[in-house]
Amino acid sequence: MAHPLPPGRYAMLTWAIPDDFGGVTSVLLQRSRLLAGCGASVEVLTLAGGRSHAEVRARLQREGHLGPGVVLRNLWEDLAGRRDTDLGRRRWHRPPPPPEGFEPLTAATTDRVEEQDGRVVRRVRTTADGSATAQTDHLRPDGSLLVSDRRDADLPTGRRLVTVCDRRGRPLQSWPSARAFYFWWLDLVLGGGPAHLISDSKFVGSFLHEYRRPDVVVAQVVHSSHLSDQADGTLGELSEGKAALLRSAQDFDALVLLTATQARELEDVLGPARNRYVVPNARAIPEVDVSAPRDPARGVLVGRLTNQKRIDHAVRAVARVGPVGAREPRPVVLRVLGEGEDREQLQGLVEELGLGDRVVLAGHSRQVVRELAEASFSVLSSREEGMPLALVESMAAGCVPVAYDVRYGPADIIRDGVDGFLVPAGDVDALAAAIGRVVTMPEAERAAMRSAARERAHEFSEEAMVRRWAETLRAARAAKVPPRPLEVGAGPVEAHSTATGAVLSLTVSTTADDVVDPAAFLVLRGRGSLAYLRRPLRLRPAGARAWHVEGSVEAAEVGWVTRGTLDVNLELRDARGAGTVRLAAPGADPVLLGPGPVRLVVTRHGNLSLRGFAGG
Repeated sequence: MAHPLPPGRYAMLTWAIPDDFGGVTSVLLQRSRLLAGCGASVEVLTLAGGRSHAEVRARLQREGHLGPGVVLRNLWEDLAGRRDTDLGRRRWHRPPPPPEGFEPLTAATTDRVEEQDGRVVRRVRTTADGSATAQTDHLRPDGSLLVSDRRDADLPTGRRLVTVCDRRGRPLQSWPSARAFYFWWLDLVLGGGPAHLISDSKFVGSFLHEYRRPDVVVAQVVHSSHLSDQADGTLGELSEGKAALLRSAQDFDALVLLTATQARELEDVLGPARNRYVVPNARAIPEVDVSAPRDPARGVLVGRLTNQKRIDHAVRAVARVGPVGAREPRPVVLRVLGEGEDREQLQGLVEELGLGDRVVLAGHSRQVVRELAEASFSVLSSREEGMPLALVESMAAGCVPVAYDVRYGPADIIRDGVDGFLVPAGDVDALAAAIGRVVTMPEAERAAMRSAARERAHEFSEEAMVRRWAETLRAARAAKVPPRPLEVGAGPVEAHSTATGAVLSLTVSTTADDVVDPAAFLVLRGRGSLAYLRRPLRLRPAGARAWHVEGSVEAAEVGWVTRGTLDVNLELRDARGAGTVRLAAPGADPVLLGPGPVRLVVTRHGNLSLRGFAGG
């Protein structure tokens, strides 16, 4: 696979690679293999400790997940193998004096030890009541102190003190936070010269936006919905695991979404941004003869047996589809390929509905392509997805997909009625009807859909994904400029009601002389909740380093907020950085937002907030 990737090193960053990893890690490893196949130097970087990474590496290589040219590197394993000079000790110089708060654990102060492969790898001290970890000392294989991580230091910089030590246990460097320590390690690994760092972890993304280096392009991938499960529509509270990442989404060099639909809907929440890109996940396109005869009544579902996959809907749908064939009627059958905690419950449902000979929970299969190539249809009944590769895999095998139209992916992949069928999410009757349509349509029509499905799958091939990543990283590097913060000040807000909301206007200023093409946003942030909304404002010059801004808050945009308070902030941003300021207002009278119960109010500190939501 020959594609012109931007020059430089490539690293995929995640917290850990679990034994039972799922789709996100699979995509990370696939991307690593594909980029290495294009000649790139690729490393998979993990930050978590507590495992034998040699065993993880051996298993991934044995199962084919680490291809040629891909190196797995773990922070703790890597640091333990480095020389003291790599860790900051200068040759022929004494180590610096111990930092304030550096107190390595002794036998007397250690509450427990943690072992791995028969040796002590960590000493741990807990809080006085034993409810939390107060300090962890990480040891090298030779028993020497590698890193002391203290969480209860009483220092001007805070309570965290992370210290790396030489092989005699003497401190070399210290940091006031774990993320600063992680960033130091990333600098060590990535070295000088151009590099590309791609994060697939939402947890890592919660702090990686602060890692800004002149020659490192930092990309964060969003693998599933940005909104909470309770969101109805395109607005709602942020997903709990992604809230920190999304509030700082504009600070990545590239924020990568898997589908164009999610990119549009994310703009509804965060407003427009210059750093968003769409790179779908991909599947290898196998050689399959889509014209080969198939049993029209045979179906397949590939997925984990979990509540999120909603496989009980697929089982109930199959139960509602009648026999196929006029001369020799035969029942529709469904083979479910996958394992999970819902197996016993699903098996009970199969037996309750009398489907023992029609629905088979077949477990994991190493012959998924063959199963799909022999089936007439596949089913996707999930509650939500990021970008379901099971659909691409099915279509590549000429197996017609029948899918709930959930967020996100099905509508971006399937052309309804052409290469598959989309049905309303959660509607079991509609799911059954679509399956019935596939299995009863004339063979010529079904063959045409199989061919169209395979043709569509090529748009999500591995070659297409590499090309999109190359374009994305090249564009992100071209747009990269040296960062700098913006100190922002704002005058008092003037607000008045309209028929549908309220209009706000004010003057914003900054001390920076180098602001180019600025943009302003009204940022509404929930107090004690994950409510969040970022709206663009109109902006015009109002003197040196000052602008007049104006915009509206519509009642329909905040009507979904059912509790608490939204604080009103203003963000001023250009290509090099941003600053945010809490907005104040001179008056004390509430301003109604249209006909609804939402009001703009002034807090007791003179700041502007939204209150008065139903139930708030």
